[in-house]
Amino acid sequence: MVISMVHAASYSVLAADDFSHGNGVGIFHVSFMEYLLASFTYSKSIYLTWQGTYFSMFLQALLSPINNFGFRQLRCIMAANALMFYVSLIIFAWKALSVNAKEKLHVKLMIIAILVFSFCGFESYPEIFFWFSGATSYSFPLSILLFAIVLFWNTYEKKSTISFVGAIVLGVMAMGGPSLYQGLDVLWLCFLFYISYFLQKKSPCIISLLR
Repeated sequence: MVISMVHAASYSVLAADDFSHGNGVGIFHVSFMEYLLASFTYSKSIYLTWQGTYFSMFLQALLSPINNFGFRQLRCIMAANALMFYVSLIIFAWKALSVNAKEKLHVKLMIIAILVFSFCGFESYPEIFFWFSGATSYSFPLSILLFAIVLFWNTYEKKSTISFVGAIVLGVMAMGGPSLYQGLDVLWLCFLFYISYFLQKKSPCIISLLR
């Protein structure tokens, strides 16, 4: 299922906002450092004048096929986006299912297969896998968010400071995504995690798990 989605994503083409955002960066075929600086500048400009999607707009600029290597780059990015999403989803689901240590392997695999199937068969929002602007605005930040949650989970289980720092960095990146729904997802997950930790440890502060 994942291979089919990744292969299909590699046939994406440029459309709509791909052109306007690429043009907004203002430079074309320059050195990497010059283009990186222009990407930061573009992201800052969008953040201050339009909306708070700093990370999505940075990706829009940095990865723009319009300003760099055209369709070959676009197809690599879109295939990587689809692969990254399903990898992050599977890792997140596996981590969540591992909370119950008694859960059998075949049960975990069946649940994950059903979950992946539900995403592969969902057709209402094709732009997240087949549109560059949609991928940088929605699925890239969501994938990074899922990785951040897994690292946060590792912080709880292994009392790892490195995982905690990684979760914060990836979380800040993911929160620069497109809309409130993603931020609300994080708030609810963190709230549920906090309540669970409080009920288990009777501690009012989740930072104490690092001690």
